[in-house]
Amino acid sequence: MAKKDRIIVLIDLSDYSENLIRFAFDFAILVKAEVVFLHQILGMVPAIADNESRNEIIKIEKATALASLKVLAQGGSLGVSKFIVSQESILCLLKELASDDYTDWVFSGLKGTGFFKRILLGSTTLAIINESNCLSVAIPVHGPLLIPRKLVVGVTYKYPINNDQLKKVIASLTGQIASIEFFTFLQDSEDEAIELENLNKLQSEFSEHHSSVFLIKGEDRLAILKEHIAKSEHPFLVLQQGSRTLEDLLFRKFTVNELVYSGQIPLIILSK
Repeated sequence: MAKKDRIIVLIDLSDYSENLIRFAFDFAILVKAEVVFLHQILGMVPAIADNESRNEIIKIEKATALASLKVLAQGGSLGVSKFIVSQESILCLLKELASDDYTDWVFSGLKGTGFFKRILLGSTTLAIINESNCLSVAIPVHGPLLIPRKLVVGVTYKYPINNDQLKKVIASLTGQIASIEFFTFLQDSEDEAIELENLNKLQSEFSEHHSSVFLIKGEDRLAILKEHIAKSEHPFLVLQQGSRTLEDLLFRKFTVNELVYSGQIPLIILSK
């Protein structure tokens, strides 16, 4: 039996939540997915509070957050199948939600100085990326966003792409994605012939999806990639879990700041 798509939207109840939710609903309609709203409360309780007072404060905080989530859901174009408000870590909650019946897409918002931008560069989201089997999707939310028409996929032969998950992304977006481009950053110490062979293999494997390849080399690799992606019409940036584009701090900062946030390009991270 084929797995159903499920979109888990991580909502921080900021002013930017509506843009994230709008994109998530549009995406859910496209891929015929269920939608879950998830919010982690801070659970800030005075140190001197006794257990009864502590439980009451947390209960009120949860109730307030749940009411806010339901208000946000009312403005959407699709129903929400489940609301989750908890003190538990996001990673623990995702593990508890995991089911063989679903392919989970975890949507988080990325804004200039807010929570999700910080965790994308820190331990929380990296833990989600490295330890979960979900498709992680980071969405720039400082403005409305259209569903992308092209996948721009970062690859290297050292970190093989998760073909099954990439094919799942393509299958879910059938009719929406017009083309796929595979790119590789060539380091000075790496073998160009091997990287080209890997790119050409992927282009051949995904040829039915109007695939192309792009090898990036030289001192200004990051600037070249930014300029190249800027020429694409409504792209999705796709990266592989464990790849240097995510593990290397310089590449990660560039990916988040220059491409995803400033370039208004959604990011999908494939799990291993």
